[in-house]
Amino acid sequence: MEIDKSVIVFKGPFTQKSGETVKLTNTTSTPLAYKVRTTSPKLYAVRPTSTLLQPGESIEVSIVLQGLPEEPSPDFKCKDKFLFVSVPHPDYNENDVIADIFPELESRYKSEVERQKVKVKFAIGEPSTQDDIESKNEQPDNATEASKPASTEINPSFGKEISEKNAKVAALEESLDGKHKTSIETTASRQEPVSTTQSSRLPLIILIILLAIVAKYFFF
Repeated sequence: MEIDKSVIVFKGPFTQKSGETVKLTNTTSTPLAYKVRTTSPKLYAVRPTSTLLQPGESIEVSIVLQGLPEEPSPDFKCKDKFLFVSVPHPDYNENDVIADIFPELESRYKSEVERQKVKVKFAIGEPSTQDDIESKNEQPDNATEASKPASTEINPSFGKEISEKNAKVAALEESLDGKHKTSIETTASRQEPVSTTQSSRLPLIILIILLAIVAKYFFF
């Protein structure tokens, strides 16, 4: 028997009923009786739980999650499983009730019993509709757009304004330098006569000192 999936995925909200299907196909040349078992029979409703499949025939088994008392935590890992058991039933007749005769078939064709496990997954936090999926796929583009650096292009008028301000500052600095230079030259011109006067008085002072020394030598 062939099963179209190995994992049954249920999407939230998990406090409400939600259903999935599993397709079974008889790929043998013999009629097969099958039965579905689960580790949590009170949590899931399975229809049909057992029936007969003729060679090449397929059937979709409906599996309904009845709903949890509360939403599971984000890190919850579902450990529920389904077991699909198939066994040959070459002597089938219309009066057979597969659910009633299945234990007998398992015992009679013990070596030909086939068991296939299917896991259950709760898609917690994953998009449950096509719109949600498309919305989630658009988020990276928005994030990329938001992460782009701001444009560094300078407005031409702003650059012109800066140039004008720089020119004014340069002119002000030149004016200040000129005033400072003029002030220094004026101060130097004022101090020059004083230096000249001091230089002209120096020989006279020396002469007076010498005369004082000579007078002291001769008169004392």
